[in-house]
This record gives sequence, C-alpha cells and structure tokens, in this order.
Amino acid sequence: MLVGSCSSVEFSRDPGQKFMYIINEIDEQIDIVDRASGQALGSFGRPGHQLGEFMHAHTMALDSKGNIYVGESVDGRRVQKFKVTSSR
Repeated sequence: MLVGSCSSVEFSRDPGQKFMYIINEIDEQIDIVDRASGQALGSFGRPGHQLGEFMHAHTMALDSKGNIYVGESVDGRRVQKFKVTSSR
C-alpha cells in the first residue's frame, strides 16, 4: 500500500502508458505503480543530500526516452536524472 503526499505524477512513455511514477513526499521517494491495477511495483530514492536521495522532491518530468528528471526545492535545489531499467 502506498502512503504519502503526492506532488507530481508522470506516465511512462510506452504507447499504453503502463506505469505511473509518483513523487511520495512523505518518504522522499519515487513510487512506481502499474497503471491498470494500481499495484505498487517498486520505488527508488530516500531522504538525503547524496546522489539518488531527495530533499523535498517537488516536480518530475519524463523525456522521450523515458528518463526521469526530479526537481527538488527548499533544501534540495537541484534536478536529478534517472534512467529507467527493467529487471524483468
């Protein structure tokens, strides 16, 4: 079950937009959700100032290749780029 406050939602760039990427502000992570079922599939990130960590993740965008850009405000003040890979 997903818990938290959402500040941004983006859909995967495949034709069916199979996945939703959700900024979970409470846990400072990006939740990955199956769009059709609503099932949580995974997440990435955690609170902090290092690479892959977030301090007030606030906005998100995907490019045409599916890369995820997460912008932080307040203490973070940066944009991080993540490449989506599949383990399936």
